[in-house]
Amino acid sequence: MQRECFRRGVAGMAALAAVVLLLGVAARAEAGPTCELNVKGLSACFGAYALCDKAVCKTLPGGTKVECTCPVEEGVSIANLSQTNGTCTPTQKGGIYSFFSFKGIQAGSLLACPSGSKWAQCWNAPCELQPGGKEARCVCPLCTHSYVTPGGDCNPANCGSQIMVGAPFPVKGTGGMCPAK
Repeated sequence: MQRECFRRGVAGMAALAAVVLLLGVAARAEAGPTCELNVKGLSACFGAYALCDKAVCKTLPGGTKVECTCPVEEGVSIANLSQTNGTCTPTQKGGIYSFFSFKGIQAGSLLACPSGSKWAQCWNAPCELQPGGKEARCVCPLCTHSYVTPGGDCNPANCGSQIMVGAPFPVKGTGGMCPAK
């Protein structure tokens, strides 16, 4: 029993460390997502949320934002409420936020994309539920620098051919924490 509790405790601490690694660190907080992330004041949210971590997005007119279609999940997620007007639940009808969770993330499967790569930062983004409620349309900032993502099937070629959702992280080269092929 003690061994199992210790194993779960170590796994929980490793999971928290992975959140900080994946979400990056930035000094400022402001309403709505930006290319810099602020992990100060993380909050747990319970209920429905959009999980955009593996989404592939398309650029919107103007070239500063992207549109991503993300699955809607139910359960515990992680948010920065300073970027969501202080709440886990949007006030507009049919609204939902894009939050982070470990659902579907496989250990050792983060693709690292180099400086100059285009990517979307959707953590805390406001989204619109689509008919049927299983997907959400999220509009996120388009970012350009190195990043990591659980998307892209660990294929470095996707760093230049797709706009994936990720988090800023200093990266030299491509590959990241992907299994050897």
